[in-house]
Amino acid sequence: VGAAVGGRMTDNLSGRFSVHQYRGNGFYDNVSLNIDDSNERDELTSRGKLSWQLGNDWQAKLSLLYANFDNGYDAWSPENGRVTFSDNPGRDEQKTRGGSLKFSGPVSDSADFVSITGYAGSDILFSFDGEWGDADYWAPYGYDYVYSDERDRDSLSQEFRLVSSPEGRIFNGRTDWVLGVYGQRLDESDDILSAGLYDDSVDEPYSWCQPCLDHTTLQSDYESSNLAIFGRLDTDLSARTRLNAGLRLERWEADYQDVFTDHIWGVPGQPVRHDFHPSENLWGGDISLDFQLTEQARLYGLASRGYKAGGFNPSLARALGPGAELGPEAIAYDPEVLLNFEAGIKGLWLDGKLSADVALFYMDRKDMQVRSSAQFTDNPNDFVFITSNAEGHSYGLEASLAWQLSDNWRLHGSLGLLESTIDEYGLEREADIEGELIGREFSHAPPYTLNLGVSYANSRGWVARLDYNAVGSFYFDYSHDEKSGSRQTVNVKLGKQWQNWSVYGWVRNLFDEDYY
Repeated sequence: VGAAVGGRMTDNLSGRFSVHQYRGNGFYDNVSLNIDDSNERDELTSRGKLSWQLGNDWQAKLSLLYANFDNGYDAWSPENGRVTFSDNPGRDEQKTRGGSLKFSGPVSDSADFVSITGYAGSDILFSFDGEWGDADYWAPYGYDYVYSDERDRDSLSQEFRLVSSPEGRIFNGRTDWVLGVYGQRLDESDDILSAGLYDDSVDEPYSWCQPCLDHTTLQSDYESSNLAIFGRLDTDLSARTRLNAGLRLERWEADYQDVFTDHIWGVPGQPVRHDFHPSENLWGGDISLDFQLTEQARLYGLASRGYKAGGFNPSLARALGPGAELGPEAIAYDPEVLLNFEAGIKGLWLDGKLSADVALFYMDRKDMQVRSSAQFTDNPNDFVFITSNAEGHSYGLEASLAWQLSDNWRLHGSLGLLESTIDEYGLEREADIEGELIGREFSHAPPYTLNLGVSYANSRGWVARLDYNAVGSFYFDYSHDEKSGSRQTVNVKLGKQWQNWSVYGWVRNLFDEDYY
C-alpha cells in the first residue's frame, strides 16, 4: 500500500512526498517453529522532494529518503526446498537515512554552476541459522550454530560543476564543455559474531567432538576517500557529425583494520589483527563519434575506459584460521579496469511508427572483481564469499524495437546476445570441482535474453499488455559449475483508464513456471 502527493505549494516552491509499505510472508514454511513468515518482508519507504525557484534563474532541489526494512531471513534448507527447519531464523534488517541538496544557476553569461551534496547513513543487521535445522532434525547429534553481522555505514559526497551555457560554447561556438571536482568520504564498521556447537558423543567410542564449541568475533573498520577532477567536451564537427570526449582523474585512499578473537581456542596468539592502507591513482574516460544519417537516424561509435576502486573481505578475515589455504593478503583486492568498445545505430522509421536500435560491443576486464564462495572448515559459518581479481572479456549484441502497428496495437521487444570468457583466475577451486574455470563463461551472464510483447489500447480507455520473456542458462557462481537452466515466463496486464483514474489487474509468471 502506498500514497503520494505533489504539486505547487507557493509561487516559488513545489514538492512531492510519498510513503510505501510492503508486506510479504516470504513463501517459506518453517516447520520447526510452525510459522509461515520466517522469511518475511516488512519494508517501509518514504521519500520527499522540494524544489525552490530562488530567482535570477537559480534553483535548489532537496531530496530526502527514509527506509526501514524489518525483514526475516530463513531461505536455506538442508533439503533445498521451500520448507525450512531452522530454530533460530535470521534477520535482514536495514534503516537508511539519506538526502541530497542541489544548487544550480548561472554565474555568468557563459557558464552555469552546479553543486550537489549527498549523504547516506545505514544501520544493517544480517543474521541466519548456521546449520539450517533444529535439535529434532539433527538428532541424535548436537548441531546448533548462529551467525550475525551488524554493520554501520555512512557516506558524504560533494560535487561542483561548471557547465557551459549556449553563449559559453568554445572553439567558434561549436563545443559544449563541463568541468568539475568531486569528493567522497565513506566510513563503515562491521561486528560479526559466529557461535555454536557440534556434539557427536552418541558415536562413543568413535566420537571426536564431545562437544566442539565455537565462539568467535570480528570487528572491522573501513574508511575511504575519493577525490576527483573531470571534464567533458562535446563538439559539432559538421552539421551531421559530433565528437564527444570525457576524462576523469581520481585519487582513492583507504584504511582497513580488523580484530579477530577466538573466545574458546584463541590462546595464545589472540586477538589477530590485520591492517591495510592502499591508495591508487585511477582514471577513466570515453570518446565517441556520432553521425546523423537522416533527421531520424544516427550511427555512433564509442571507446571508453571505466574503473572500480578496490576493497576488502571482512568475512574472509574471520575465517582465516589454522590451516586455511589463503593468507591474510587475500583480504584485500585490487581496483578493476574495464575497456569497452561499442558501435550501433538508433533511429525512427516508417514515418516514426517504428523505433529501433542495434549495438555491438566488446569488453575487456582487467583485474576483474569476481565474488566466489569457499568453505574452509567443518564449521558451517566458515562458508564465506570472497571477492578476488581475475581477467576476462565479453562481446555481444543488444537490440530493441517498438512498432506502432495501428492506432490500437503496439509491438515491442528486445534482444541481448552475450559471449563471455574467463581468461585468468587467482583462487584455487575446491578439490571436488572437476570443471576448469579458465575458458568458462562469467557467472550470471546468460547467453541470450529476449522480451517480446504486444499492447492494446482503445479510445474508450481499455488497455492490455502481454509479454513473453526468455533467459538462457547461466552459471550461478565461480566456485562451482551449477547452472540455472533456461526459462520462459509470460506476464499479462489488463486495465481501464479514465481522465483522473486508472485500474489494472496483472499476473506475473502466468503459467507458474519454477525457475532458479
